[in-house]
Amino acid sequence: MMGKHYGLFTDRIEAVTPPRSSEEIQIELEAKLQQLLLPEAG
Repeated sequence: MMGKHYGLFTDRIEAVTPPRSSEEIQIELEAKLQQLLLPEAG
């Protein structure tokens, strides 16, 4: 009963995303891909 009261069994999904521009995300993804493809360069 307490779990239902506190909302522990709901189907709600809350995703908190930091405010980033698409350019920032693209730069970050490209840097991670470079590290994966060329590990000696990182």
